[in-house]
Amino acid sequence: MDKPKTLKELLDHLSVDEAALEKFKQDPMAILAGLSARERAPAHNDTFIYRFVVIVLGLVVIGIAGVEIGTHFQAVLNEAKVPPKVPDFLIFIGSTSLGALAGLLAPVPTSRGTAGG
Repeated sequence: MDKPKTLKELLDHLSVDEAALEKFKQDPMAILAGLSARERAPAHNDTFIYRFVVIVLGLVVIGIAGVEIGTHFQAVLNEAKVPPKVPDFLIFIGSTSLGALAGLLAPVPTSRGTAGG
């Protein structure tokens, strides 16, 4: 087996392999230090990046909704007979941003075996 990447993998490996367990008993700090170095994933654990992306996507969705509401409000004030046409690319950007935002804010399942939490 390759070097474990998470604590759970390490525990599973130690419960099965007696030689690995003896090696761990001799020098646990070296194995845990290596595990700690492999376990760090800056993109997954960095809350600043996560918050920044959520804020930007939220502002895009709110901004595009504001443009849509503003265009229709302006048409009502000008008593236009034909409702204004919002450019398709704004609708594409807004719906994509909303989908990305929903994907980021969706709860992550805790185990692989259960569907839906």
